[in-house]
Amino acid sequence: MKSAQLPLRSSSAWGEGAVLDYLRESRNPMRLSVPSGDAPVIVALWYLIEGCDFLCASQADAFIVREIGRTIDASDNGCGFDVSDSTFPYRGVRGQGRVDLVPDKGADVLDQLIERYLDASNQELANWLRKRSGTEVAIRISPQWLTSWDFSARMK
Repeated sequence: MKSAQLPLRSSSAWGEGAVLDYLRESRNPMRLSVPSGDAPVIVALWYLIEGCDFLCASQADAFIVREIGRTIDASDNGCGFDVSDSTFPYRGVRGQGRVDLVPDKGADVLDQLIERYLDASNQELANWLRKRSGTEVAIRISPQWLTSWDFSARMK
């Protein structure tokens, strides 16, 4: 995310620099929620930062990709997202935005995600993922607002 003005809410526990540091350092997956029929669907996806957007990737035939495509067709591509620690003390970043599919960037984003999330000890998974990269689709989340929370001070 570029430092030129994140859409950060004034109630955010952290300023822009701390939000960016957290998002760049965290290896927790993003939880992405999109509309799906009568109730939203939530999935966990690896992410990376590009400009002011998040990029994820998934297979073209994955449920989440189909649902995002359906929401785009219905002009209803709003989403919610969360990147947070699931261990004590709880802290993280959440927000809402617009979600889009970028099919031609799928393989490139997948390579960057593998680099970010997998270490050399998991080469078998990296190889398996790369074998499927031809049908990978990038998912772009453009935040409309972000906020952070941090319960560290009260959870000593």
